[in-house]
Formats: sequence, structure tokens, C-alpha cells
Amino acid sequence: MEIKRVGIYCRVSTKDQSVETQMLELRRYSGLRGWQITSEHSDEGWSGTKDVRPGLDAIMQMARQGEFDALLVWKQDRLARSLPHFFQVFNELKAVGIAFVSYKEGVNTADEDNPYSRFYMKMMASFAELEREMILERTQSGRQRVIDVFEQTGKIDTKSGVWFGRPRLAVDDVIQEYAERFRNGQVKLAEVAAAAGCSKPTACRRLKAFHKSPQTMGLFPDEAGVGI
Repeated sequence: MEIKRVGIYCRVSTKDQSVETQMLELRRYSGLRGWQITSEHSDEGWSGTKDVRPGLDAIMQMARQGEFDALLVWKQDRLARSLPHFFQVFNELKAVGIAFVSYKEGVNTADEDNPYSRFYMKMMASFAELEREMILERTQSGRQRVIDVFEQTGKIDTKSGVWFGRPRLAVDDVIQEYAERFRNGQVKLAEVAAAAGCSKPTACRRLKAFHKSPQTMGLFPDEAGVGI
């Protein structure tokens, strides 16, 4: 990929600093390589931990519109401090065919002959794969925890706020509908569970809870009547 046009992005964390030093250096660097500067954007007094910044948003919008071939920054951390945010920006640039150039690190993703750039790209790909695997592991762990809590208590895990399977309200509605018929021996526990779309132990727990509620006290002659 040949770079002809570049967009420059600079950032400093405090308002008593200036992006002018970075900007002058990047202009000089672009001139030495014959790159045309089509846009310059900066954020003064903005932390790199902030994902949303006026200057960054503007330069990324121009990247999406194909206004330049490469995004040039003074240093990688001027673009993003956190690795997840950097991946987000880096992958978005890659998706629209824009190269990433970091002056201080000597990275130019358009230069496939540069061994450091090749190493950098492989490192970024490895970090991205590691992040995906960690997210998947956390998701699976959280899902299993929700399922375990539900199977043990019949309750949603309010810490995660995630619900898998049939909604609790739907189960309770069916239990309420079948409670008196179950008490009278008109239906079996297995039939109640099948209608509610839950296991027999869960149906048993919900019938017991319904039996103990003040609104239905006395509906069942004794707790043993709710046994499996």
C-alpha cells in the first residue's frame, strides 16, 4: 500500500501543554516522505483514557470518508491509553483501508517490508486474540454462575442482571395457574413442570413458595403435599 495522503492527530493531557511540538514534528516527517497532509486534528487537555474526544472523533470521521491513506500520530499513546480502545480504533482504521503510522515507535502498517512493522502487526493480532479469548472465558463463567444460582435457588442472579432460559415471571404464572389443581390431585408434578418449562425440582420449590405466601396460606393442606 502506498501512502500519499495523511491525516495527523495530536493530543496532550493538560491545557497548559501544547500540541504544537508534536504537530511540527509530524509535518516535517510527512514532508520528508512526500506525504500530503489533508487534515490535522488535536485534543488539548484530554486524557488518553477518554474514548470520546472531539479531535479524535473528527479525524476518525474523515478516515471513514477516505480523506487520507494513513493516520499519523506522534506516539501510540497519543491515540489511546487503554489497549481495548486502541484495538477499537486500530481495527476500525484497518476495516476502511487506512494505515496506522506512529512516528516515535517507527510503526508504519503500510510498509510490509519493515520488520518492526510486521512484528507490531503480529503483536496486535496476538493481543486481540488474547482479549477475545478472555472475554469469551468471562462470558462463559458468568453464564455458568447464573445457571448454577438459578438451579440452586430458582432465582435470577441480580449481581449480573443476566437471565438465561424461561423468564421467572412466566414460570410463576404457570405455577399459580396449576397450584390448586395440583393440590386437588388433578395434575402431577411432572405435568406442572412441563407446563412451566422448568425442572421438577424447580416446580416443587415454586409450589412450596406459593404455598407459603400469605395470599395462598392454606391452599395446600401440608408441605408434604408439594413433594415430588
